[in-house]
Amino acid sequence: MKAKHLKLSLMIAIMTVVGGCNNAPRQFKLQFIMETMNNYRTTLELDERGGYVITSQNFFMDRHAGKAAPETNFGELTQAETDRLKSLMQRCNLMKMDDAYGFETDANPVTENIIYQIIYNADGKEKMITIRYNPDIKLPATYVALHEFFIDCLKKYS
Repeated sequence: MKAKHLKLSLMIAIMTVVGGCNNAPRQFKLQFIMETMNNYRTTLELDERGGYVITSQNFFMDRHAGKAAPETNFGELTQAETDRLKSLMQRCNLMKMDDAYGFETDANPVTENIIYQIIYNADGKEKMITIRYNPDIKLPATYVALHEFFIDCLKKYS
């Protein structure tokens, strides 16, 4: 009887630890948008399987050409990259971040015209975070690591 009770207690403890540590959503969609206002936009869309879509559009050149000409690349992250993305997202906890960063002061139009947006959909909830680049901005360190991951993906797969 003691052995059964011990096994049951051990199984419950293991399930609690494993289930409690793995609070990442099973399905999600994440968009990272980087835009210089009215000139250029790049969007990186990622999902839980590691699928990505990168869309880049040069609004300035499109206006001169008289038509929109976005460039789109798509594919799959490596398994290691997908695992890293999930780990970074779990540590970052996007749903608990503020909605906006970098808007506390007036923008310098020369150096602070880059806007980043993160649109995160998971578990039926959506979170949008907007960041205006500012050299003095204070972002959570966990987000900075995720942001660097986004930039690395754009460099590698664009």
